[in-house]
Amino acid sequence: MEKLKLGIIGCGSIATWHAKAIKMSKNGILAGVADAKKENAKRFSENNENVKYFDSIDEMLKSDEIDAVTICTPSGFHASVALEAINAGKHVLIEKPLAITNEDCQKVIKAAKEKGVCAGVISQHRFIEAIQELKGFVSGGKLGKLITADLLMKYYRSQEYYDSSAWRGTWALDGGALMNQGIHGVDLLLYIMGPVKRVFGCINTLTHDIEAEDTSVATVEFQNGALAVIQSTTSIYKGFPRSLTISGTKGTVTVKADNISRCEIEGLDYNLKPENAVVNSFNDPKALDISGHAFQIQDFIDAVINKTEPMIPLEDGFRAVEVINAVYSSSKTGKAVVLNQN
Repeated sequence: MEKLKLGIIGCGSIATWHAKAIKMSKNGILAGVADAKKENAKRFSENNENVKYFDSIDEMLKSDEIDAVTICTPSGFHASVALEAINAGKHVLIEKPLAITNEDCQKVIKAAKEKGVCAGVISQHRFIEAIQELKGFVSGGKLGKLITADLLMKYYRSQEYYDSSAWRGTWALDGGALMNQGIHGVDLLLYIMGPVKRVFGCINTLTHDIEAEDTSVATVEFQNGALAVIQSTTSIYKGFPRSLTISGTKGTVTVKADNISRCEIEGLDYNLKPENAVVNSFNDPKALDISGHAFQIQDFIDAVINKTEPMIPLEDGFRAVEVINAVYSSSKTGKAVVLNQN
C-alpha cells in the first residue's frame, strides 16, 4: 500500500492531535516536524517517539522526505506558511481558520489551484454523527423549508489561557472568540444552511485583557431566505456545550455538543439516543476528541494518493472566515455587510 509522508508545521498543542491522527491512519506516516523555533520542534520530537525534527520550516519544505504538511501554527501564520508549502510543491492541510483575512484566504486558494496541489482545511466537527444526521434531514427535505437557525457558543476561557501565548486574542495572529473558538460552529451553520446573503453583527470585549473580542452576536440572512442568530463568547463561566438548532416548516432539530437533544419532525417518530460522555472542550481547550481529526486526516491522505478532492476544500474554509470578518466589519460600521455567497 502506498504511504504518504506527512510533516507537521507548528508544534503547539493542536499538533499533538495531528500527530495522533496521522499515526492512526492506514496509509500515512509522520515523517517529520518543524517549527519557527527549533527548540519547540525538538521538544515535540522528544515527546512523540523521537520523530525527525527539522532545524527550520524551510528545511522541511525543501526535503524529499515530506510529501504533504499539516499546518498547526498560530492562526495569523496559516496563510504565509501555506503559501510557502504550496510553492514548494507540498500538499497542505491547514488547521482552522484557513487564514485571518479574506485576502489571504483567496491567495492560498489561488496558489493551490495554480500549483495543482491537494489542499484542505480542518473542520473536524462536520464528522460528528449527529451533525451528519442533521445534514441528512435537511438535504432530504425532512425539515421542509428552512426558516431559522440558532447557533449558541457560550464558552469559557480564563485570562491565563490568553496569557499563555502572546498571539492569543490579537487581531493580527488570532482574532477573537468568533474567529478562534467560534469558527467551528460557523462552519457547521454554513454546511447545514447554505451560502450567506448578508450579515449584521456586534462585538465587544467584556471580561478579558485582549485586543480582539470575547463576545459577539450576529444575525445572518441566507440565500434561501432563512435567518440565523449567532452568539459566541469565551466569557461565560464555566462554559456550555455548543448548541445548533435548525427549524423549518416541518420540524426542528437541536444538536447539543455531539448529540441530537431535540428532534421534532412531522411524521417522524425519533428516539433520542442516550447522551455520550461530553467532551468538555467548551471550557477546556485541551479536552478534544481525536475522532474528527483522524477522519479528516485520513480523507486528506486518500485524496492526495488518489488525486481527488478532499471532503472539505479551501473554499469552505474561506466562506466561514468571510462570514466572521463580515461580523467584525458590521460591528465597526454599524451596517449590514452584503456577501452574496454562492
